[in-house]
Amino acid sequence: MLTLSATGVLLYIGHGGIWVTVHYTAALVVLTYIVAHVVLHYCYGGVAQLLRLFRPQALRRFPGMSRHPLALATALGAIVLVAPSASISAHATALSWPRAPPCRSWTARWTIRSGRMRPCFHPNTARLEPGRNR
Repeated sequence: MLTLSATGVLLYIGHGGIWVTVHYTAALVVLTYIVAHVVLHYCYGGVAQLLRLFRPQALRRFPGMSRHPLALATALGAIVLVAPSASISAHATALSWPRAPPCRSWTARWTIRSGRMRPCFHPNTARLEPGRNR
């Protein structure tokens, strides 16, 4: 919204060029957000969720809900941002890797069979080899 306001003022006083593109892109982003927001509220609770706009009420508390979700999310985000990320490539030449068993996982790929989408599972095997995995 600040970008739209600033570029709108620039366009009003006669600047053009790149500011037209920035203003246009910001307008599309805001409009897309509005549509996505309404659709997601509909997906969350149907028409009743959309009608809460006209009959607001206090949010109900459920067991396990945090009293301060924004503070909790900000603190966890700061921890993740500050914490060093683990790197497996730094230890790829360790002597224990060649003896390690291969990792097996199943990957779900969705296929259409008889008009319905169903998961089709495929096995994957991976092994870390020194000098080859980077």
